[in-house]
Amino acid sequence: MLYIKDLVPGYHVSTTLDTEDKDTNAETGFGAIDWKKLFATAGHYGHVKHYFMEHEGKMAHPPLEALQISYNYLNKLEAN
Repeated sequence: MLYIKDLVPGYHVSTTLDTEDKDTNAETGFGAIDWKKLFATAGHYGHVKHYFMEHEGKMAHPPLEALQISYNYLNKLEAN
């Protein structure tokens, strides 16, 4: 299982919990995280059966549209 959320481009991954009050989240696949590389690495060490995607804070799109964008990206990535 993987718990995932993306960060806006230009935001550097933090080791603190300081992202809660900032607009740091992006729709999955449109942020700073290299998902192709991450999933390839995860797959190398075992089969991933479930992904838990989190959206919090302000996104570029309304909530349900943002979720659909992320879902479409992950679904397309999995098909390749």
